[in-house]
Amino acid sequence: MIEVSMRGGLVLGLILAGCIYLTLLSPAISLFLMVMMFFSIYRCMTMYAGDYRDNVLGGVIPYGKSFHLCVFMSFFASSIVAVAVFIYCKWLDPDGFAQAVHVSSQYWAKHAATEDQVAVAEEMKNTSAADMAFSSIWVFSILGCLISLIASASIVRKNKKNNS
Repeated sequence: MIEVSMRGGLVLGLILAGCIYLTLLSPAISLFLMVMMFFSIYRCMTMYAGDYRDNVLGGVIPYGKSFHLCVFMSFFASSIVAVAVFIYCKWLDPDGFAQAVHVSSQYWAKHAATEDQVAVAEEMKNTSAADMAFSSIWVFSILGCLISLIASASIVRKNKKNNS
């Protein structure tokens, strides 16, 4: 199961990293790429878990096993995305990253309603490439967990239709 999730996570991570880089290169298509990222996550999960169900488990997969496989896949993919984000922020465009952090912290400081929010906005100025990489692990892992709930139900549902 780990081998399948690592293989699926590699493919998914490369797709997601590519979408992120394309978003940075052409912000005009960022909404389209975001939809493509959601679709890619779902499609990779159903494809690899369905293949695992059919070829390894003989066509039967419990919901829990399917969910675990998809969650592992999203974690491996998020690790690849984190490396891509770190490389981008640290070496490919460090000035653009610093400028984005500065503009973002100014925006949040301007729109802060309390002193605590102002303090958080000031702390944003210290955001590093490693912070962005770790946050991408969290974001894509949580997003992957949510999509795993749907993808796993889809895989189990397909199995029930096949046995009827």
